[in-house]
Formats: sequence, structure tokens, C-alpha cells
Amino acid sequence: MERIREGTLRNGSWLGEMEARRRDGTTFPMQLALSVVTDESGRPLCMMASGIDITRRKQAEQELRIRDMAMASSSSGFTIADLEGRLTHVNQAFLSMWGYTSVSEVIGRSVTEFWQDEEEAEAALRALRETGRYTGERVGRRRDGATFYVIFSGNLVTNDTGAPICLAASLTDITGLKRAETEIQAHNRELSILNQIIGVSTSARDIGDALGGMLGATLALLDLRGGGIYLIEPGRQSARLVCVQNLPEDLLLPPCIPDITALPYAEVLVAGEPLFFDDHPRPRYPGEGSGTQHPYASIPIVAHERIIGALNVVLGDGNRFTGDDRSLLVAIGRAVGASVERTMLIRQFEMAEREANLYLDILSHDIRNAENISSLYTDILIDMLEGEAKGYAQKVRSSIRKSIEILRNVSTIRRIHHETATLAPVDLDRMIRDEISAFPEIRIHYDGTALAVMADPLLPEIFTNLIGNAVKFGGPEVEVTIGVEESADEVRISVEDTGPGVPDTMKEAVFMRFGQSRNRKSGQGLGLSITRMLVERYGGRIRVDDRVPGHPECGAAFRFTLKRAP
Repeated sequence: MERIREGTLRNGSWLGEMEARRRDGTTFPMQLALSVVTDESGRPLCMMASGIDITRRKQAEQELRIRDMAMASSSSGFTIADLEGRLTHVNQAFLSMWGYTSVSEVIGRSVTEFWQDEEEAEAALRALRETGRYTGERVGRRRDGATFYVIFSGNLVTNDTGAPICLAASLTDITGLKRAETEIQAHNRELSILNQIIGVSTSARDIGDALGGMLGATLALLDLRGGGIYLIEPGRQSARLVCVQNLPEDLLLPPCIPDITALPYAEVLVAGEPLFFDDHPRPRYPGEGSGTQHPYASIPIVAHERIIGALNVVLGDGNRFTGDDRSLLVAIGRAVGASVERTMLIRQFEMAEREANLYLDILSHDIRNAENISSLYTDILIDMLEGEAKGYAQKVRSSIRKSIEILRNVSTIRRIHHETATLAPVDLDRMIRDEISAFPEIRIHYDGTALAVMADPLLPEIFTNLIGNAVKFGGPEVEVTIGVEESADEVRISVEDTGPGVPDTMKEAVFMRFGQSRNRKSGQGLGLSITRMLVERYGGRIRVDDRVPGHPECGAAFRFTLKRAP
């Protein structure tokens, strides 16, 4: 009470807050009222006091201060409105979102005024009052008329008895997120359209088909009225119309642009700049006739930064090219260029391949004839010569046979890769005996068979390679045994030799390309690889074993299966 005597009493009464002390020594906030009681003459008789515990009120005030601090510093907008929707409180973030500087500019105004669609805002306000809660995306309208996107979350505030007091809302600006979503959707649309257009070109047989298909797909996917494609001629002075679809009669494209350096052609076909003639001063490109003007675009077709033509497309009546359409058409121009270049490269490759095959056929045929004649005369010389001279002649014959083997291997590989396997019954006995006759100097044991197998004309190469492999590593004294036996729907064949055999560590490697040859730059070392390719071509399996189990040094046994003919 000392503080009261020091001047807080005025006109005989005092009202204020102070800390009170309980019996246990703890304190609490109290609202205290003091008054002086006087008699009829105004002389003071006593003092009256009354106090109210305001602990809960002080806590509520503290919470409000914390909330106000949070609202002031938050990037989200906060508002309080009365039940009619008139603003009574906003924070700084709300003012910044809508472009206002002072609270007085918005207090008292209806919340519906701040949204792009006021009718939708009225409906949302009714839903908030009726249901007590509303959340959704809304389009706001700034003070300058610009629009932006927000997430709106509103609540109906009630008192302890459940009676509504006011409307509270929080608002978060999601304009950046919506812009990113729009960009992603536009990018996905662009990728989808490009994939479909490119897919059309991959199945085309030539450039004309590819361009026609891509033009048709572009018109359909972008809902365009018509269009055409020009390609620059080799001299790069003129351009030729190579395909056209659905163009109106009053906008026919000329079949040839004689000078691509003339304006406005040069802007597209030389400078590589896309032109959109819904806003261009010369809407007659590339035609110069009079008639109804249709908005259309001329897009450079680019391949590896080199302009090779132009894609011209026409919009429907009353339409204009959007920003997304413009960027997409530029991307389509590059896709068309890549397709043209790819088709041209494929055609050049096919021509080069045909030319190479022609040369290979000529070389193989002529060289093989020359080598056969050389081999014949060498055999005669071997029979005529004696001693050291005979040895030299035998080495010549060996070299000729290696050369013949290389040509045969290369020819066989080419046929395997380029000829479709059309299997038919083959007389196995006749084929084996024909191959045996090609090695008269080697002792070959064979008992014959009555079986037929499913194969094609390349089947003899299997026996040629296996017998030749035995001779190559076993020498002229090697002996070969060919066995044939039936097993269900398969025929099991073995070619065994008395040569040096195949070590266990090499039994799989011998079937790999150059598996036994160190000379990887020659056509040798391919025989067993070709053999496996052919066996698998006919649906069989092949492996190499020891002729005498457990003794690789006693020779090799190549065992394979073929499908039995019906």
C-alpha cells in the first residue's frame, strides 16, 4: 500500500493491476479497486478494496501478443473478418500480397473484393459460414489488377457457448508453384508430341514417307489446318516443296522457292529464325497471291545446326499461336531435321553396304577361282618334286588353303547375318560324304547314316570347319571319326580326332571368336565360332570333350545336336 500513498490515489479512488501475494508466498496478477468512504461532510471514514484474480486474462493477452508477433513476421497472410465478411484485421504479409501499404486501405472492405471471381468468393464465404471451414486454391486480384494464386484456409471462430464470433483465414502465395506446374505440363506435352512425331518417322521407308508422316502428325496433334515442307536443294540457292497437306485454296504454296536469300525467305531458310505470321508485317510468305489471310508459321528445319528446309503450318480461322505452340513448333523443326538426316544416313549406309557386298562378292568369286587354279597346279608340283623343293611347294599349298579358309569364313559370316534361316530337310549322309571328299589326304572314318536333319545350305560349313580344325592342329597324320546317332527328335553327331586335344581351361574359349588364334586381324581363328553360330541357328547345341575321357592329350571330340527332319 506504500505505492498507493505515493500518488496513485486520485479523487479518492484507485483502479489498476498489481501483484498479490498468497499465504504460501506465491504471487498472482490481480485487478484491484480502492475507494475512500466519507461521511456527509466529506470527511474520510475508511477505505474499501475489491480484487479480481486476472491470471487467465493475462495468459490470454500473452498468447495474443505472441500470435500478433507471428502474424506480423509470417510470409503467409492472416485476416479476421466479421460474420458479414468485412475485414477487421490483416497482417503485413496480406498487405504485401495484394499490393497495399496501409491497413486503413483494406479494413472494412468485403473479403470478396480481393478475389478474381467475386461470385465464387461469395459462394466460398457462404460455405465457410455454413460449415465452419473452407480450404481451396483461389485466384487473387492485386491492387494493380494483376492476378496470383493462393491456398486459402478459413475457419469460423466461436465463443465458449458455440456462438459464432468472426471469420479467420490464412493465405499462402503459391504463384511460383503453379507456374512451375504449368511449365512441367507444357514440357510433358511437348515431349509427348515430339515422341509421337518421331515415332512416325522411324517406321518410314524413305524421306518422302518420313516427312509426310511427320507433317500429318504435327497437323493432327496441334490441331492445325494444313501445312507443307520445303527442303533446300544441294546447291543451297533454292528450296523445293516436298510434301503438302490440307492447305486452303487461297494459300497454296509455290512448288519451288527460286532464291532462298530473298526476303522474307532468308529469315527462315538462311538466318534460321522462325516466323509467325499472325503478327508479322509480311503475311504472304511463302506465297505472294491475294486472298484470305490465314495465320501461319514458317519454322526452320535444322539438322546439326545446319538449316536444311522449312516447315510451314496454317492455323484455323480466328486462332493465334500461343507461346507454347511457338516453342513446340521450333522443337518439331529440329525433330524433322534429325529425322531427315537419320533417313539420309540410313540410305547412304544401305547403299554403301550394297556396294561393299558387291565388291566382296566379286573379290571372293575371282580370288577363289584363282586360288583353286593355284591349288591345282601346286598339287601337280608336289607330285613332281622331291626333297626340299617339294617341301616348299607344300608350304605354298598350305598358304593357299589358309587364304581360301579366310574367304570362306568371311562369306559365311556375312550370309549368317544377312540371310534368314529357312530350314528344310537335308540328306545328312550325302552332305557328310561330299565334305569327306574335300580332304583326300586325311584318313576319315565314317559308317554312314540314313537320317535327315533340318538345316539350310550353310550346313556343310560345320563339317568343313571341324575337319579342317583337326587337320590344322593335328597335321597330315591325324585321323578323324564321324559318328551319327538318333535320339528322340534330335540327331547327335560327333567329330573326333587324334590331334593334340583341347585343355579343360580352353574348352569354352575355343568357340569364341579368335579363341585359338593369336592373329586377331586375320580371318583365321573364326572356324569354331562360325560352327557354334550355325549349330545354334539350326536349334542345336555344341560342346567339346576329350576323345578319351580324362586325357585331353589323346584328341578332341566335338559333339553337337541337330533337329531331326520329319
